[in-house]
Amino acid sequence: MKKMNIRKLRKEKNLTQEELAEIVNVTKATINSYELGRTEPNIDILIKLADYYNVTLDYLVGRENENLLTKYFNEKKQLLKIAEQLNKDNLLKVLIYATGLLDGQN
Repeated sequence: MKKMNIRKLRKEKNLTQEELAEIVNVTKATINSYELGRTEPNIDILIKLADYYNVTLDYLVGRENENLLTKYFNEKKQLLKIAEQLNKDNLLKVLIYATGLLDGQN
């Protein structure tokens, strides 16, 4: 069984196993079993957990390394670092281009 991120996510939210069990409507023993890799959650429980933690199912089950929020913030940081290195004229060009992209989204 592949190691899931259930325990890691629970700890990041400072939840007890009991609290998480109540959120997804299972027992504490069931959460413990998931975290130890003894059993795997069914798809309904996986979806509840992914929705609660705002992560992808792939991240939840250990198939990708970064959750969506981390990936999003890392991309924003990278964009900001690039923008900080641009001179005034090029920064203005990027802003105009980005504005055009936003207009195209709507």
